[in-house]
Amino acid sequence: MSRFVTAELYPQLVYQRDLNGQPLTKAQLDLVSNAAVHACDLVGGRHMGYILDPSACTYDPTRDAAVLCASSGGTNSTPACVTAAQATAINKIWYGMTVDGSAPAPSVDNGWAAASVGTFPSGTQRWFGLARGTSLHAAALLPRGINGLASPAGPFQIASDYIALALRNPALAEPSFRNASGNGRSLWKNLSYAQLSAAYDRGLVLQPSFGNINTDNPDLSAFRKRGGKMLTWHGLADEFIMPQGTVNYYRRVIAQQGGDIAAVQSFYRLYLVPAQGHGTPNGTSNTDANPPTLGLSQMYELLRNWVENGIAPNDVVLHGLGGKSRPICVYPKKARYTRGDPDIAASYNCT
Repeated sequence: MSRFVTAELYPQLVYQRDLNGQPLTKAQLDLVSNAAVHACDLVGGRHMGYILDPSACTYDPTRDAAVLCASSGGTNSTPACVTAAQATAINKIWYGMTVDGSAPAPSVDNGWAAASVGTFPSGTQRWFGLARGTSLHAAALLPRGINGLASPAGPFQIASDYIALALRNPALAEPSFRNASGNGRSLWKNLSYAQLSAAYDRGLVLQPSFGNINTDNPDLSAFRKRGGKMLTWHGLADEFIMPQGTVNYYRRVIAQQGGDIAAVQSFYRLYLVPAQGHGTPNGTSNTDANPPTLGLSQMYELLRNWVENGIAPNDVVLHGLGGKSRPICVYPKKARYTRGDPDIAASYNCT
């Protein structure tokens, strides 16, 4: 938790350090995110309205004239157009937290490269960013008083509060933070990229003081030995918790088990759900998207059948409005389109 919560403040720090504290508007965020969807959602000749596999999406707004303002060499003349600096900032947000605010070109690394390696991110990258196509301002959750990670309304306050706790400086938090030694004054805005990276490291050191909340130990051998079974699913358009972190954890479990995927899948299986958000059926920037989603008890019934009847789940079919369906596969397999209607599960194979 300390890793991804620290990284949840990173988009707002990009605004402070790269854009002189001026956040992007919801319209700008949606323009670029929907452009990413349109660039990466084509299946069987049809635009699905959401991205099935964001790990394969390398959309780069700095090279897309349709979203760039005329002043940056683009063709977009609407108020939602973005400058080259703003497009670069969105690339940084998608790539994820780094030591120095850098990010490679998406064609080189779109932010997913380290996810499928059985170690933590290395080099300048500290943690992952939100997947392309995800709502960066999480408008669907705003009525509950929650800011999305790149919201123009301000930071996701769990992240800014956590930084205040990790660095033992209450003034870093937002004004709603109250502490016996002082209250929040939004001084997180003054942090450098290096200082946020230091907060990441400090959070790891303070784990004993934080109740060892980082439940990311990949050694599940005792759980496996006593016959435990576990299913994990993660929405690929989660607006708050980066799905790459879950993929990375699963890979580290495999590495801890000597690289034996079959051994891990004998007790632990992972599913990635396209377009699903953080408790929302559609976490994408495209409000018209209609992705098939998990049923309320679908995973629970699969787990119970595995535990009580010894029937391990394989491909899982999701259902949506209008008769739509789609398989999700046991990771690392992916649903590959073969032929037929791309809105029907039978048109895909898990390979």
